[in-house]
Amino acid sequence: GSGANGSGGYTFGWTSTPAGFTSSTANPSVSPTVSTVYHLTVTDSAGCTAATVPASGEGWLAIWASVAVMAARS
Repeated sequence: GSGANGSGGYTFGWTSTPAGFTSSTANPSVSPTVSTVYHLTVTDSAGCTAATVPASGEGWLAIWASVAVMAARS
C-alpha cells in the first residue's frame, strides 16, 4: 500500500547522509555542522509506507509538505 492514503497513527523514521542522524519524532530539530541530506520514511498504522526524496536546505520544507499531504489524506 501507499502511506499517501494511509490511516492515522503515523510513525516517522529519519536518517541522514552522512550517517549519524536518526529520529523517530515527527518534527526533529537539527543543527548540522556539515552539508547533510535527510531521508524520511512515514509508516501508517496499517503498515503502509511512503518515503521522501532526499532533501537538504530548503528541501526540508518539501519533506514537510509531503508529510502534511499524507496526513490530510488519512
